[in-house]
Amino acid sequence: MSAEGSREPVPIGERDPRRGSSIPGRIDHGPLEGRCLRRECPPPRRSTPARDRPRIPFLPAPPPHATLGPDAREAEVGGLPRARPRSPPPPRRLRASISKTDRSKTPGVDVQQSTIARSVALEGVGLHGGERVSLTLLPAMPDTGIVFVVCSPGASKRAEVEIPARPERLDSAMRATTLATEAGSEEADALAASAGARVATVEHLLAALFALGLDNVRIRLDGAEVPVLDGSAAPLVAWLREAGRVVQPVSRRVLSIDEPLEIREADRWIRISPAKGLRISYAIDFPHPLIGRQVFEVASFDEGIFERELAAARTFGFVHEIEALREAGLGRGGSFGNTIILDEEGVLNPGGLRWPDEFVRHKIVDLLGDLALLGVSLDAHVEVEKGGHRLHHRLVRALAARVGSDADQLAKSSSSLARAAVADGSMN
Repeated sequence: MSAEGSREPVPIGERDPRRGSSIPGRIDHGPLEGRCLRRECPPPRRSTPARDRPRIPFLPAPPPHATLGPDAREAEVGGLPRARPRSPPPPRRLRASISKTDRSKTPGVDVQQSTIARSVALEGVGLHGGERVSLTLLPAMPDTGIVFVVCSPGASKRAEVEIPARPERLDSAMRATTLATEAGSEEADALAASAGARVATVEHLLAALFALGLDNVRIRLDGAEVPVLDGSAAPLVAWLREAGRVVQPVSRRVLSIDEPLEIREADRWIRISPAKGLRISYAIDFPHPLIGRQVFEVASFDEGIFERELAAARTFGFVHEIEALREAGLGRGGSFGNTIILDEEGVLNPGGLRWPDEFVRHKIVDLLGDLALLGVSLDAHVEVEKGGHRLHHRLVRALAARVGSDADQLAKSSSSLARAAVADGSMN
């Protein structure tokens, strides 16, 4: 259990003796794996002595994390060319289609929906609200999707409010993805009061569910925020592994992109274009000596790539933002145990970084959580330049109308099969 009472992250892999690294799950990147494309990633700064560390009252000292060794750092970035931003093509009108998975066209890909085999529970502290939250995952019927069930402690079932994880329930893009019974403004605070029930910081859990191919799950929680745990999706992956997986007799839906679509905000943009399977290219650029420009590409996404290369990447923030965040009612549960904290020179966390490019890796985790709101698998190449939740949400909303119109037709044809499966006892 972590300092908040939640499950400690389980190592994602074994130590690689060729590199002398203590980073869990390090692998030798091949041409189809993600990699940092910068010529030189600055090494993680050694932890600041306690006497020199700025006084941040809400940041207690955490247990140590994996430290990046010099051999692994050199192997990770040595000899790689500097990335150059590409000029995006002019935007085009979206053309996409949604269909049931065709086994003959997608060999080796799960073609049926699935749910968890048994209920599992955990508790922890919310990153922004700072309150303890208990969370239980329950199996769900085919075509249910991911549904959050928000209730107050000790409340009856009548007092429970269901919030499907769908694009039309997006309520805020402020520092997290927030869902609500009534959609709100993109500029709204993540935990601001609204007319309906809300659940914040859902992106890490949604990313883990998406990566492991879990389509139908009910998530019951007694607070307004998903626990942050260690700030990454790794503890959630381990937790979902414990829950197991049951294949359901209904085909999974796949969204295929026919023509590129681009959404731009000044020098920030997100583009989706045709591809076989899911491919992701993500770039960030921060005026910070430890971050700078980082580019990471996943040429062929699957749960193994997620578990080894992305899940353990943690959320991050800057010392100069803390006061403003707290005034906005955010970051109240932040600590060295669940957030990478940077000052003007480097990382303040005693354990340093898990990867030199942990920042861009975490951005991909956030993107996957936001894409999971579509409720389908993706055959597409998603490219992002200087992205964030706001840009992710704009793409998801642009795709949602097409997904909804085609999905309604598919749901009618699959519902009879699901009812038949329940009738003959083949559905758990």
